[in-house]
This record gives sequence, C-alpha cells and structure tokens, in this order.
Amino acid sequence: MKQKLLWIVVTVCRLLVAAAFIFSGVTKMIDPHGTEYKLHDYAEAFHLGSLMPDTIALVLGMVLALVEFRIGISTLFGIHRRVASRAALVFMSVFTPLTLYLAIANPVSDCGCFGDALVLTNWQTFWKNVVLLFSTIVLVRWHDKQVRMISEERQWLVLIYSQLFVLCLGLYALWRLPLIDFRPFKIGANIVEQTQPQGDAEFVTTFLMEKDGKQQWFSLE
Repeated sequence: MKQKLLWIVVTVCRLLVAAAFIFSGVTKMIDPHGTEYKLHDYAEAFHLGSLMPDTIALVLGMVLALVEFRIGISTLFGIHRRVASRAALVFMSVFTPLTLYLAIANPVSDCGCFGDALVLTNWQTFWKNVVLLFSTIVLVRWHDKQVRMISEERQWLVLIYSQLFVLCLGLYALWRLPLIDFRPFKIGANIVEQTQPQGDAEFVTTFLMEKDGKQQWFSLE
C-alpha cells in the first residue's frame, strides 16, 4: 500500500513537471520575439539593458525554450530520469527565489513563463513554482519510481524529433508569423469589440498638463 501511494505521488509530480516544462517551452518557441521582448523587460528591470542586445535576447530565449521542452519531454517519457529530474530541480531552485523577488518588488507585470498563452500574476507564478519545486524534489528523491514510457534503444528518436518539432515552430514564427497568436489584438480580431468597456464602465479621455512645476488633470471639455 505504501509503495503504491508513493508511486501515485511520483506520477502526479512527474505529470505536473512534464506539463509545465513542455507548455512553457512550446509557448516560448511559438513566439520567439515575444520571449525576446520579455527578456528585455527583465534586463531593464535589473538595469542590464545595455548587456542584452536583440540578437542575444532572441537566441537566449530560444535556447531556454529548447532546454525546458527537452526536460519536459524527458520527464514525461522517463528518459534519463536522474539527469532530467536534477535539471528540473536546478531550474526551479533558480526561478522560485527569482519569482518571489518579482512578486515582492514587482519590477515586471508578469513573468512571461507561458508567453501570452497564459498570463499569471507574479504571486500566482511564485506559488506555481513552489508546487513545481516540491514536485522536482520528489522526482529527484525517487527518480527510480518513474516508469519508462519508451525503451532505452529508441529514446533518442523521441528526443531528436521532439527537439526538431519545437525548433521548427520557432523558425517558422521568425520566418513568417507565430503559428498560434495568443495576443488579444491578433490578426482577425475586432479591435473595437476588444476595447469596449465591460459592464457599466466607460472610457474617459483626460490630459495631464504641467506648467511651472504644477500638474493638473483636464477633461476634453
């Protein structure tokens, strides 16, 4: 009974970690430029904007997506269980304290973990990472309880083709447009409907004017 319960806990943790890393890698790679812009936001927040030119931010974002996706696929299929579990733990050990700082200081509006596909607040991101950190600790401690989904002889096929798949997503987005556009003002969206106020709310246009160091708000009238 104890062993069965342990296996269930390990399996749940495994699926959580695999889903989070795969989803994170895919959403970053679907829109590489979006990931690039988010990395610029981080660089500006930490006063490192001059050290993050566009090309480096773009390449770094794509590499991060590839690594996350590789960890997620390995965890899902039980490939290199010890290495994949430890790599996931390293990731979460770095990003959990970082997201705690983001939640407290709020230098950026959201972490951008899942691009525009799923926007979380900084506190939501932190608690999500706490759950994933606990899950990765479980996987490292009981990595041998993870059931293999594919034989060792054929696991290289899964790794190569999955990496090629997600890389092609990124290259296609760079060459043309993201395969799936999660932004609110994507092509085909009705901008008028998207910007309509909800409920009893209404838009009011105001102007902030300054003269002799004194600021005052003015309406259109």
